[in-house]
Amino acid sequence: MNKLKIITCLFFIVVISDYSLAQKRKRKVGKKTGLAWEMNIGATNMLGDLGGADKIGESGIKDLDLPASRYCVGGGIVLNSLKTIDFRLNAGFLRLNGSDSYTENEARKIRNITVNTNVFALNALMTQSR
Repeated sequence: MNKLKIITCLFFIVVISDYSLAQKRKRKVGKKTGLAWEMNIGATNMLGDLGGADKIGESGIKDLDLPASRYCVGGGIVLNSLKTIDFRLNAGFLRLNGSDSYTENEARKIRNITVNTNVFALNALMTQSR
């Protein structure tokens, strides 16, 4: 029963990811130029020495501190100027959080450090599609 759930989840992840690839775009020859906009939303997690796994030295997915997950939002505009070149202006905001209060490790709980950080990113890109 457990294997069936895992296989079903993996199947849906593969199927959904095939349709949601942002880089997989076929541009028709002679496409008109113009503006387009894009939005994104997601989750962030700070992989630091705060919170995370109860053992010292864990890394990767084991060290995720899910109660400390926060949000990220962003958006941008895309100018389709030529048949193969786009100009993009993107902005994003994310919030990072790390806290020793979420862990079961006694040494970290006694330390009791909490960090909240806001990050704002702005970038301009020129991209080429084939």
